[in-house]
Amino acid sequence: PECFVCPMSQTPMEDPVMTVDGCVYERSYIEQWVRHRQQHRLKVTSPATNQELPSHRLVSLTALQKAIEAYLAHRPELRSNLTASRSFEEAAQLLQSDLLEKQAAHVGAEDELSLLRDSNEVLIAALSEAERAGSMIRQEITNSREQIRGLEASLRKEEASHNALRERVQALERQRTDLTIRLREAEQQIRRPRTTGPLAAAAAAAVAAAEAAASAGCVHPGRRPSPQ
Repeated sequence: PECFVCPMSQTPMEDPVMTVDGCVYERSYIEQWVRHRQQHRLKVTSPATNQELPSHRLVSLTALQKAIEAYLAHRPELRSNLTASRSFEEAAQLLQSDLLEKQAAHVGAEDELSLLRDSNEVLIAALSEAERAGSMIRQEITNSREQIRGLEASLRKEEASHNALRERVQALERQRTDLTIRLREAEQQIRRPRTTGPLAAAAAAAVAAAEAAASAGCVHPGRRPSPQ
């Protein structure tokens, strides 16, 4: 009878169930149909009417199942055909499931490969940018080293000039000290009783020389003393 045959498998049903729209199917076929639609994010529709099912609830039809079993018991040739058909369909389903899994794995591998390629491109771009930044930093370091060398050379020149100036100042200080001593000696000679003749003339000449030397010793350290 047509009511014993699943509209999806076109074979007698072993575990008939009814959907909410009143259609009857083999349980394994309708459950696979629902899973397939859900996995692909599609609306779950009725295979018979193509209308969306408001609910995925399945109702077992025990009375129909017993009627089919009783009918097949009187028709053993149909049961043999049914068994062979079931085996072939199960094998086909297994092959189809395996193919779908491999396809899904292939798609996943392609997606992962695409992500890796994108990541590789990003890393290459970042590496190039880092190399350019490193080159600029190395150039700045080289320029800084050259500036440091120039500053060190200028500092050495300034230090040498400062040392020479210090030595000149020290020499002038020694000269001034020597002239101060000579001036004091001349003043002491002046304070002594005056004598006449060549001795007095020599003392006067010594005082004049001491005064001139003292004047020359008080010159600013940065200037040369005027020649005597």
